[in-house]
Amino acid sequence: MARIIDQLQMDHRNMRLLLGILEEQLDLYSAGSPPDFDLIEQIIDYTLHYPSLIHHPREDLLFRRLLARDPGSRPVIGDLIADHAELAKLVQRLAAAVHNIARDVELPREWFENLVRDYVAKTRQHMEAEERSLFPRLLATLDNSDWTNSTDWWHRAEIRCLAARSKGITCGCTAGSCRRASRGGTCRPLLDTWNGSAPSGRARSATGQYHVRGLHQGLDQGQA
Repeated sequence: MARIIDQLQMDHRNMRLLLGILEEQLDLYSAGSPPDFDLIEQIIDYTLHYPSLIHHPREDLLFRRLLARDPGSRPVIGDLIADHAELAKLVQRLAAAVHNIARDVELPREWFENLVRDYVAKTRQHMEAEERSLFPRLLATLDNSDWTNSTDWWHRAEIRCLAARSKGITCGCTAGSCRRASRGGTCRPLLDTWNGSAPSGRARSATGQYHVRGLHQGLDQGQA
């Protein structure tokens, strides 16, 4: 079964849940009532890291397989990749703003409200575009070998990351060759040159079940 795309769809459900909570907190802020800034910070922390470190690299992996079989998909993929870059910059601005407000740094209320609503709207639009233009194309174009190889490749990358961490080597999504991810870029080890060899074993990623303090409670859980 197309396990990676199952996880992508689950990620979208989780993100919609968090965006809804974020909007509820913003409505309180707009009405002059104190929002739960600790909760807002947890949500922003999740949206700052999980997409760039896990969700988008999974999509990039499938983009490659789709391009190999359907070169005509390049414009659609190009638009979605551009969205990824724009959203990464937007959420970084939002994270900085939330950090400052939570520490009593005064920021223009209207500016902050517009920033949050812009991020929420663009994130929803992006997910809808993927579900409308990309996911059906992936399911119609990729075959069982593509899904199997993609899942195996992803697990192999996770195993390599975990093995390095077990030896005290900084790897994965925190530094080293992956340092771009912490700045909103793409996790480089997960975008190394494709090879179809199967991994020798399976392991769950330490980031695959991303826990933002207690925020993971209530979110769908799953592994690609």
